[in-house]
Amino acid sequence: MLAPNVCDQTPANGYPECTTPEVRDDNFRLNIFNSSWNTTRIYVHCAENNRMMSTINNPTFSSTTSKVVRLGSGCWAIYLIVSGFGRERRSDSRSVLPNEDICVNVTQTMDVRWGVCFDQKLTTQSLYES
Repeated sequence: MLAPNVCDQTPANGYPECTTPEVRDDNFRLNIFNSSWNTTRIYVHCAENNRMMSTINNPTFSSTTSKVVRLGSGCWAIYLIVSGFGRERRSDSRSVLPNEDICVNVTQTMDVRWGVCFDQKLTTQSLYES
C-alpha cells in the first residue's frame, strides 16, 4: 500500500501518484495556497539546523504556488517563515519524506496550516485522472 501524498513512479494500482519528474528521492514538492494579500515571500527552513532551503517570492493570491525543494542531508523536518509588509510569521515544523507532496494553506493572517490545499488540480483524485 502506498503512503498518501508520496510520489511513486510504479504504484500497484497503475495510476501515477507523481506527475512531476523533477521530484526525486532527495526532493519534495511544496504546494502553498495563499489566502493572504500581505504575503510577499515564503522562506523554507530545515528545522534541524535552521538552514534556509528555498524562497518563494510573490506567491499567487487565492491560488496555489508550487515549488520543488531539495531536502539535503540531515534534514527531516521543515518550517516556513511567511513574510510581507514588515510582518513575519513562523510556522510549526513538519516532518518531510523524500518524494512527498506537501500541501499548505497560508491564512489571511499569514498563519500556516499544514496539509490543507484547496486547488482542485492538487487533489489525489484529479492526479489519478490526469
